[in-house]
Amino acid sequence: MAQAARKDDDVNVLSLSADLTDAATAKRIVKVFLETSFSGEERHKRRIEKIKKIEKAL
Repeated sequence: MAQAARKDDDVNVLSLSADLTDAATAKRIVKVFLETSFSGEERHKRRIEKIKKIEKAL
């Protein structure tokens, strides 16, 4: 999920549950999150632009 969030949605925040995620798993998730770049695919860019328009309207 961390990889897809970065690659598809260009997210910049990662939240992990300390109650449900052990340290080794958390480290793997963070590593993947930090090493994954936004894909820049047009369909993903369009979705992000839609979100930006909604945010501006708030």
